[in-house]
Amino acid sequence: MTIAINTRFLFADNTIDGDNFIFECFSRLAKKNPQHQFIYIFAGPFDKKHITAQNITGVIAAPPLLWQYWYNYKVPALLKKYKVNIIVNTRGICSLRTKTPQCLVVHDLSFLYTPQFLPKNQLRFFKISMPKFLLKAKNIVTLSEFSKTAIIKKYKTAEEKINTLYTGVSEIFKPVTDIVKEMMREKYTEGKAYFLTTGAINPSKKWVKFLNTFYFFQTFLTLPP
Repeated sequence: MTIAINTRFLFADNTIDGDNFIFECFSRLAKKNPQHQFIYIFAGPFDKKHITAQNITGVIAAPPLLWQYWYNYKVPALLKKYKVNIIVNTRGICSLRTKTPQCLVVHDLSFLYTPQFLPKNQLRFFKISMPKFLLKAKNIVTLSEFSKTAIIKKYKTAEEKINTLYTGVSEIFKPVTDIVKEMMREKYTEGKAYFLTTGAINPSKKWVKFLNTFYFFQTFLTLPP
């Protein structure tokens, strides 16, 4: 089987959690399934560090231009050329012009809940196109039960069409001993307990609520028994 993965947003200096999620998933899948071929579709020159297995081929659908042109014309041409059996599309966007089965990864529906943080053209694009993308996709993957429930309620999408795949961590994260934990607390927080979280630094991630939660956590720890 030949599986294509839309890696349009995967850059050499990428720090976007959703795209790291795609990279980590398919790097592992490719290594564990050498009998299948994986095609990474980039929108421009890519870093070879993303090609982590012999059965991964990086190709470029250039120029990137407008999203709709890239998805609906450039990508379908590559799918035919490499005889792709299925394509995994990220960022909640898929092609409306290809007959190749598509798995659509919807990271979130922030355009519905925090529209003030998106440019007006992107907001309009997602509001108009999301129902079409969800209908076109053969399968849908979300990263949380919250997003899955929202898709079902908002767009009347069949529940059996949606799967929840929770995010994982890269290989740099490993369990450590209690002694190491204590050393880290002493080094970075003067021995105090702390939270560790990941994500882009933007208002849609609701960092204020996170910090309020941390404040109450700290307050609880300091209460007398």
